[in-house]
Amino acid sequence: MNKQQLAAKIWESANQMRSKIEANEYKDYILGFIFYKYLCDKLVRFARDEGFTDAELRALSEDDPETVDHIKGTIGSGKNTPLTSPLLVEQQKIGTYFRTLDALISQHATQRQTLQQIKSACLEKMFV
Repeated sequence: MNKQQLAAKIWESANQMRSKIEANEYKDYILGFIFYKYLCDKLVRFARDEGFTDAELRALSEDDPETVDHIKGTIGSGKNTPLTSPLLVEQQKIGTYFRTLDALISQHATQRQTLQQIKSACLEKMFV
């Protein structure tokens, strides 16, 4: 199998997976993956800056409490500051923003479905 065939197979698989969920639900999966990728990249960059080799990176484990505590205590901004989370007020604003976004996406999905039904009905009447 060459690169083009592999890419086509992966694309086909992705299309099959996407067809099983609504467009407004797809973001729930993709945003999580993007955020997880961001965190993983940040951890790798930090470890490399700390002098970890590739072999040491592969061997990293949560079973080493000293390394885990060191990473947790310093990875926040790449400096010696702890990792912090947004204030409760900011978290609530973020939650409100995403709820509003969900509502808009659902509204547009409903409008799209209605327009598709109208289109189908018009085509049916045209070609009877």
